[in-house]
Amino acid sequence: MGEDLKVAIRAKLTELFPEVTIYEEDLPEGYQKPAFLVTTTNAVAGRGLGGRKAFQLSFDISYYSNLAGRINTDCYQKGLALLEGFRLTGYRLKGKKSAAAEGILHFTFETQFTVTEEISEIKMKQKELSTNMKED
Repeated sequence: MGEDLKVAIRAKLTELFPEVTIYEEDLPEGYQKPAFLVTTTNAVAGRGLGGRKAFQLSFDISYYSNLAGRINTDCYQKGLALLEGFRLTGYRLKGKKSAAAEGILHFTFETQFTVTEEISEIKMKQKELSTNMKED
């Protein structure tokens, strides 16, 4: 679920910031800065129209700067760049926000998408039709 979306997020971050390492869901021990950490913060599944499944996913893209003495400025600039340039083809991003706390930038957003369920073919039972008619 959402693997295409995660691939699109990684591709867009790489396009905007090719020099920044990207991690998903967890930072490894001894991670390299500057770095982005892409985390799914919330997932909601529901029913859509026509046998589809509807999903709403929330993401937090955290940015860890490597510029000692200029961390807040770096976070502010990355946040503005994400607010202006972070768009994903085929997905509508809602509620984009950028905020820095304790030297870490948090860029958050939500997206919704639907997936068509595979419906097994329902076969109709054959019913015999009586064609014996009485003639008067």
